[in-house]
Amino acid sequence: PGQPQLSAVLDGRAFTVEATAYADLSSVRALGTFTVTIVPPTAKMGIEYLIDGVAVDTDEIVAAPLGSTLQLSARVANTGNERVRDINVNGIELHAIDCPRTTLEPGETMTCGPRTIPVDRVGVVLDMAAVVGFGRDNAPAGAIDAIRWRGIDPTPPCPAEAQLLSGLTFQLDNEPPVSTLAALQPSEGDTLKARWTGWAPGRDSCRISLTQYRAPGATFDANVEQQLRGAASCAGDGCRAGDGDGYQLELSVLGKDSWAQYDLVTGTPLGSVGPAGGYYSGWLNGGVHRLLDSGRATAN
Repeated sequence: PGQPQLSAVLDGRAFTVEATAYADLSSVRALGTFTVTIVPPTAKMGIEYLIDGVAVDTDEIVAAPLGSTLQLSARVANTGNERVRDINVNGIELHAIDCPRTTLEPGETMTCGPRTIPVDRVGVVLDMAAVVGFGRDNAPAGAIDAIRWRGIDPTPPCPAEAQLLSGLTFQLDNEPPVSTLAALQPSEGDTLKARWTGWAPGRDSCRISLTQYRAPGATFDANVEQQLRGAASCAGDGCRAGDGDGYQLELSVLGKDSWAQYDLVTGTPLGSVGPAGGYYSGWLNGGVHRLLDSGRATAN
């Protein structure tokens, strides 16, 4: 008698099955139908990625000065109607994020982290955090959230004057100094140095960077994208050489590229250059960044 009901879980999909049931009642055979509904798992999770404890919309960009720090954390919630276990949270910048618990009951929340990261890049950084846990019958549940922040260079840009630095030379390890990067052939593991004796009048607060970009070939082409591989940057008296003799930047040369572009530039280098990054196109058209010296060589 009554309407029999059955609930089950099968591969997270919902099915409706009709079957025929036979029953004997006072020698009378009754033919009827009943419905079996197989429902998906109800384990659900939510996550909010936080900057300095505040949730950030995906279309919002948080600005922070270069050299400052940000605190990243994740607020995790069990939004379903069953217990979730073996919870773990991972982010692009933070990798594994520590959580106070590995299990949440329905409706419970917890905050994972915080972890402090340095703002060491100029431009927009896209970061994401994901949470994964498991409900009954090992049914997985998860969610993902994204945040963005922009590194701002606090030092003033340097105008494109004829001579910003005086007494400029370049050197590989203990080799003799030369007057241009184009005269060097850096290899992986070398230390590339830029040294100068002084600044142009009134320009001693400018930022200078020594960079290595992954280059597409042996011929310079401002219309081809290149990716930053390494950079050393300083401003004003922060560029003082350790021996007290003028100013100096040092860059450890990275390999594994067929070609590399080495530049001494004003300001802080962008993560990519070319039409999208805007660095070389800006320089060629009188932009803020100025190329002081450049060279290209194999890095193997």
